[in-house]
Amino acid sequence: MGKIFRSTNDVALGEIYSRNVGDGIICECLRLGLAEREVKIFPADLSRSDGYSVPEKNSAPTNLGASRKFARYFVRPSLFLRRIITFTKWIFGGRRNSINKYKDIFGSSDGVIIGGGQSLVDRQLYFPLAIEAILKMARNSRNPVAVFSCGADAKQGWIPQRICLKMAREAVYICVRDNTSAEMFQNLDKKLRIDVRPDIGFLAGNLYNQVETMHKKILGINLMPYETVAALPEGVKIISRANYIAFWRALIQNAVFQGWTFHILINGDVTDLIAAKEVYEASGMNERFFIAASPTTPSELVDMLQNIDILITSRMYAGIVVYSLGTKVVPLIWDKKVSGIWREADINVKPISFNELFDANVSFNSSLVYILKDVNTDCVQQAKVQNKIRARINESLDNLAKCFIRKDLNQDISVTIS
Repeated sequence: MGKIFRSTNDVALGEIYSRNVGDGIICECLRLGLAEREVKIFPADLSRSDGYSVPEKNSAPTNLGASRKFARYFVRPSLFLRRIITFTKWIFGGRRNSINKYKDIFGSSDGVIIGGGQSLVDRQLYFPLAIEAILKMARNSRNPVAVFSCGADAKQGWIPQRICLKMAREAVYICVRDNTSAEMFQNLDKKLRIDVRPDIGFLAGNLYNQVETMHKKILGINLMPYETVAALPEGVKIISRANYIAFWRALIQNAVFQGWTFHILINGDVTDLIAAKEVYEASGMNERFFIAASPTTPSELVDMLQNIDILITSRMYAGIVVYSLGTKVVPLIWDKKVSGIWREADINVKPISFNELFDANVSFNSSLVYILKDVNTDCVQQAKVQNKIRARINESLDNLAKCFIRKDLNQDISVTIS
């Protein structure tokens, strides 16, 4: 592991304090990885949040408010409306507030790191606009910019494309977490050098003390609401909401019948808890399964995921974290990025889409067997792959750390592109 000649301070920008706390995992992994290389980071949330929201645990309203219902059923399905609303809010205060919040941090830092999660997206235009403001502040402060462990949507509008190209040409290092994201950059400019490495979240197992547990055939599911999954690019397209609930109900009842203890695990906003309670009540509220308390911090997410044998997960970072803990995982695909990230990390993990389940005419009563049929039971093999993943991520952290000594040493830096 390479050492830097002097300690540096850098700003790490991403969607750090999201409610699913997966982005918080990314930030913690980055903080620890760079601290080992004498680089200290200051987290700065792209949405200008100052910390994790802390809702009352296991408490959810029975109905969404009128504004939430309007946003979910009328605004969310329309990309045009989302972009118009976001652009208007950005022009009338968003840009000014972002610059005022972070300009002093930029002035006292040695570099800027953009990334973590699906930061380069065009789903509502906010992130590209925020990144453009960040690039300008970095130029004014004469700070190098790196793009690290992030994902990019394959299809981008002309505004995000222009901003991504500007960012890529100014960046001293670009590392993305899947080949689809790398192709997006190279379609903008074939001369760009893009490093592709597993998501830094796969280091999560190194962050926290793992509790010794006596597993007793515990199966976890991590679900999102039907409305959320159906609205996403690779989400549920061919079944109704009622059938979506019936699918989970049958899966739980079959698991309990086969002797599993069942944990419903959630790490999203209040709508995830509403959906979990609906599935729980539809399944008969058997004493063999329960809803775990929703985590509000990265450490709570890790704690929640430690005491299970297999996780079937809709939330991507729940799957990444549980894998890093050495647990078996079946990711459910609702976006192409899910399969891309696992393909880059461990090809033995076989993500499954809801559409695949229903296209194959798998009955609800057979769904559990179908989902678990490709689970890799070779723990030794998984451990070997995990070590390779960690080694590749550590190489990318070495590359990233080297970038921020350039302006002091005035020398070329050799980075390893795998």
